[in-house]
Amino acid sequence: MSAFAWFGISPFIITLALSVREQSLFGFSGEQIFIIYSVIICCFMAGTLWGQAVYSDNRSRSIIKVVTSNVIALGVFGGLLAGLMDRQMLVLLSICYLITLVVECIHTEPLPAGRVKSYLSMRAIVTLVVFILHCFLYASLRIT
Repeated sequence: MSAFAWFGISPFIITLALSVREQSLFGFSGEQIFIIYSVIICCFMAGTLWGQAVYSDNRSRSIIKVVTSNVIALGVFGGLLAGLMDRQMLVLLSICYLITLVVECIHTEPLPAGRVKSYLSMRAIVTLVVFILHCFLYASLRIT
């Protein structure tokens, strides 16, 4: 699972490089592709909360995860549809990644043999890298 998580970061790095070089791909700027990919991944990560809630016996944890999942997915998709500026989308996405991680860390039920700890450690590191890449893109965008 860890390899897939790290592999999933590569489009962020590639599109960040495109943006910094002011290059486009298929008629889209690097930042546009970065943001669209980020919306997809953020919705996917929010969806994992939903998936965890389905298999949970703890009703209160399930409700929190389902509500968070829906709010995040609808929020980032709505931001994209509303045409938020690139910087606004980057802030929204960054916040949503962090919220997803916090909810997952606080409301994940323990599993045997430390599986949750190793998963959450990997998840926290990958989320931090994604957050930093969002900050780099935010800093690289010219104020217009």
